[in-house]
Amino acid sequence: YVLYVSTIESRKNHILLLKVWQKLQQEKFADLPDLVLVGMMGWGIDDLLNLFKEDKDLQKVVHFYHDVDDDELVSIYKNARFTVFPSFVEGWGLGAVESMLYGKPCIISNCDALLEATQGLMPSASPTDIDTWSELIKEFSTKEEIIESYKKIIEEKFQSRTWKDFSVDFEQFSRGEK
Repeated sequence: YVLYVSTIESRKNHILLLKVWQKLQQEKFADLPDLVLVGMMGWGIDDLLNLFKEDKDLQKVVHFYHDVDDDELVSIYKNARFTVFPSFVEGWGLGAVESMLYGKPCIISNCDALLEATQGLMPSASPTDIDTWSELIKEFSTKEEIIESYKKIIEEKFQSRTWKDFSVDFEQFSRGEK
């Protein structure tokens, strides 16, 4: 399965993923993995829920989980093939970073915060480009070498940042040094 961990709200753009899965089902893409969405329900999601409720085929491959405890979340991350994070706007992008900490490639939207959080190491696409997201999902679902190449990039290049790292950056920024 493909995983997205995030509060389920409009700015997080879950609806893009449902439209991508719907498109790939309509194309009869044989290797379509399930989509697992983990997070509490937020605001502005009526369109998302309506799309889901109206499409019986989508309901077979998209799964919502709420109130997941830490141990369950670890297991869910470990068993995912890869993750996605198509958010329009982000403050930090914790789910994308968590994914990389578990060694899982994450397809992200090209918003600045996600590009920065993933250190420019993960594939990205516009949060409105259903066709590009569909192609990326197809590639990541069928080509093990792509998954492995991104796992290697994470292992070799991704540097986990500490609170101290952020504090130093903030101090330098506030002094005009950065």
